[in-house]
Amino acid sequence: MNNITFVQLGSNTGDDEFRRYLIENNIEISYGVLVEPFTVHIETLRENYFPVSDNVVIENVAIKISDDTSDQLEFFYHSKDGPGYEISSTLKSHIEKHVATCRHLAGGEILSFTVPCISLEELLISHKLQKLDWLLIDIEGMDADLILNFDWKSFDITKVEFEWLHLGNKTQKVVSLLEGMGYIKCESLHRNNWCFTKG
Repeated sequence: MNNITFVQLGSNTGDDEFRRYLIENNIEISYGVLVEPFTVHIETLRENYFPVSDNVVIENVAIKISDDTSDQLEFFYHSKDGPGYEISSTLKSHIEKHVATCRHLAGGEILSFTVPCISLEELLISHKLQKLDWLLIDIEGMDADLILNFDWKSFDITKVEFEWLHLGNKTQKVVSLLEGMGYIKCESLHRNNWCFTKG
């Protein structure tokens, strides 16, 4: 793969395995969309990516499930999780779960802000991306619902990668859906991810 078209949901600051993979393998970006709802990360995301390629667009929005009619979502984060805010989510319960298990969050509080939202289908259509080489999903607790409700038949996506840690009781449904469409598991960029590619 010498060049790539991709969408990354939950890009954070862009200092991650995917950007390093692109750089280390000298892969040119034909077109990339970085989606990050947390405004505090946007400038760093831009600084990290624009030396890599000019063919990248940053969307400062949240991703909603297809049948959600909202145009804004409440986005939750924890005051002690900065500056990375890696567990921020549209699910307050996702933050609460981490508070119960992560010592570094003790004594802080859950805060929130509202952010414009768009479905993945709307995002792809707006960027004229009917065909995609790689879809990366890290949306903190919403991954399973997004995958299970996405209109896969309307788009041609070669590879999909997502965090498996928070799939919960929907894990088998996600795997069955992807395998039923002809995807097979392949090597992922991170130990907490699963990656599937079209067979």
